Amino acid sequence: MLATLGPDYEVLNDLTFVSDGDSTQIDHVVVSTKGVFLIETKNFSGLVFGRANESQWTQVAGRSKRRFQNPLRQNYKHMRFMADNLEVKESAIVPMVVFLGGVDFPKGKPEGVYYPRELVKAIGSASDARLNNAQTFAILRRLEEMGATTTAKSAQHLANLDGRRSR
Repeated sequence: MLATLGPDYEVLNDLTFVSDGDSTQIDHVVVSTKGVFLIETKNFSGLVFGRANESQWTQVAGRSKRRFQNPLRQNYKHMRFMADNLEVKESAIVPMVVFLGGVDFPKGKPEGVYYPRELVKAIGSASDARLNNAQTFAILRRLEEMGATTTAKSAQHLANLDGRRSR
């Protein structure tokens, strides 16, 4: 899906970063002069209930019901991490959440949440240049310096998540 954006967009997938003993995992980062798009992907089916300001959302699939962390809040943490570590203004970072798997939002889809068919269009239609070519190059270089996903980093990230859940 993101591969259809074209040559003006650099797409990086499944990035895990470790900093000061903490970690963050970002599903997709798209870098262009239009900004740095942080995409959190959720593969759910059924109904999803949640508002942008709520800490927990609920998925209902058949008779099954489960609560999960608000992905908009999760992605906000990613945005803060990236702004701090890429040394870029938050205004140049666009957090986005995409739901795969055929979900419906009976009470309305919160702003910043997209279906797959809307995601590429939303990124491609962003009209304001938030970065120049030199800045995009510097961001890509900094991401490389921060390190690509490795098995060790992914394992540490999962261990960090388990530690947070047990508190």
